Amino acid sequence: MEPNLKTQISVISVVDYYELYQAGLKDAIVLDLGQAQTYSRGHLPGAVHLPVTRIVRQDGYATGLMPSKAALIELAREYGLCSGKTIYLYDDEGGGWAGRMAWILDILGVEKVVYIDGGLRAWMYAGYPLSSQREVPEASDAPEELNTYPCIQLEELQKVLEENQPLNLIDARSAGEYNGVRQFAQRAGRIPGAQHYEWTRAMRLDSDYTLRSLDVIRSELQTLYSDMSNQFVVYCQTHHRSGLSYLMCRLLGLNVRAYAGSWSEWGNNADVPIQND
Repeated sequence: MEPNLKTQISVISVVDYYELYQAGLKDAIVLDLGQAQTYSRGHLPGAVHLPVTRIVRQDGYATGLMPSKAALIELAREYGLCSGKTIYLYDDEGGGWAGRMAWILDILGVEKVVYIDGGLRAWMYAGYPLSSQREVPEASDAPEELNTYPCIQLEELQKVLEENQPLNLIDARSAGEYNGVRQFAQRAGRIPGAQHYEWTRAMRLDSDYTLRSLDVIRSELQTLYSDMSNQFVVYCQTHHRSGLSYLMCRLLGLNVRAYAGSWSEWGNNADVPIQND
């Protein structure tokens, strides 16, 4: 399946965002995907808070599924996501929730998305002032249809593995989860064929939580995957941590999809194969 995405995703520094805001940010929506209490204490100026509960859905053991079509259309309408404005994203943890939101915006077919690198942590690290003004979203028309290409379901992923189709599978969890030492489902381990690239590896944990050099990340992925032109699929436990992995791949121009069911679904299904050490 070929990618069918019209969304352009790019990244800017907090320095660039500060300058844009000071100059008068126009035709833009700024989304804060951090915790509500953190937003209340202070956030990037101009940002409206979007609760992450709006971008997940639970069904049985699977706790990070894509919301229903109706829920996504209502979200897009309420927050004006399909108004043609540029959507700026950030969170308070280094990109996991912001990355998942970028995935949601791909599904909605938003045309231009910008990740504010490092989000709140980078903003505070740089010493910029926080805003306490609570912004209110402006509603707009919403799309009638969704683009589900960015999503891969359990059955399709299982078929890809059974038929040995080319696939670059990224496990964004911790090494302990990947190796089956730490268990957060009925079974421990990983999806067969998955390579480990923990989500935090993509960011500068020792400073401002911004992304490391994309060229360096690409080089590291090339050591794990022999053919970078293959389709990538990212997962973690609930497609929260792998949200950053998705964003990372999109910024690298890779053909990437997300398995939102992730290990909370796969690891609790006795009918699918697992691999562990």
